[in-house]
Amino acid sequence: MTGEPFCKSAYESFYLMLRNASLFSVFTGVGGIFFTFGRLFIAGISALIGYLFVSKVAYYATSIYSPIAVTCVREEVKSTQNIFL
Repeated sequence: MTGEPFCKSAYESFYLMLRNASLFSVFTGVGGIFFTFGRLFIAGISALIGYLFVSKVAYYATSIYSPIAVTCVREEVKSTQNIFL
C-alpha cells in the first residue's frame, strides 16, 4: 500500500507485531470469544428452526416421537463436522 519492497514491509510488520505482542494477544482472545459466541448463536438458531420444522410439519410431527432428540442428534453431527473443517 505504501510502495515499499516486500522484504522491508515484512520486516517492519514482524517487528510491529513483536513490539505490540500483548495487544495482538488480547485482540486474538477477544476475537476468539466473539467467534465462539457467533458459533453458539448460529447453532442455537439452527436448532430452533430444526425443532420447529420437525414439530410443526404434519408428516414429521406424527412420525417422530421426540423432536428434541432429532434436533440434538442433528446439532451433534454439525458440531462433529466442524472439527474436521
